[in-house]
Amino acid sequence: MDITFYNNNETVFNYRTCGVITDDKRILLHRMIDNDFWVLVGGRVQMLESSECAIKREIKEELGVDIEISRLLWTVENFFKFGDKDYHELSTIYLVNLPKESWIINQQGSFDGIEGKRVIYKWFNFDELNLLNIKPSFLIEKLIYLPKHINHIINRE
Repeated sequence: MDITFYNNNETVFNYRTCGVITDDKRILLHRMIDNDFWVLVGGRVQMLESSECAIKREIKEELGVDIEISRLLWTVENFFKFGDKDYHELSTIYLVNLPKESWIINQQGSFDGIEGKRVIYKWFNFDELNLLNIKPSFLIEKLIYLPKHINHIINRE
């Protein structure tokens, strides 16, 4: 069971985990087919699951690969509106490594994960990030220079 709670169908609480997947020149992002913004690869943490296990599970489900976690980059308290609901989201964002022989590394242009066509994946060069609609928006700046130590961010969109 995903850790998502609805309050009177007006507000939502989410616990999400994400992975920064990079080959040092590019970063992998994805978006739902109906959305106009890009996000880091990841998903919701399930009840009684650690965020580390969740990011490994999410990437395995979405891309079919086993990743290694390098380190935790950020813990984020994210407040935003999506549709007609106000969201309060807690996120952990990890730097993760793909296997060197992964099929994902050689992909060009946009591509589908193994979950099908509802999610689009694409590699972007770091110098393209400021041209994109990325959520949460603080990532546009922060992804270029990853922190050496864990940072806690409170973000209001």
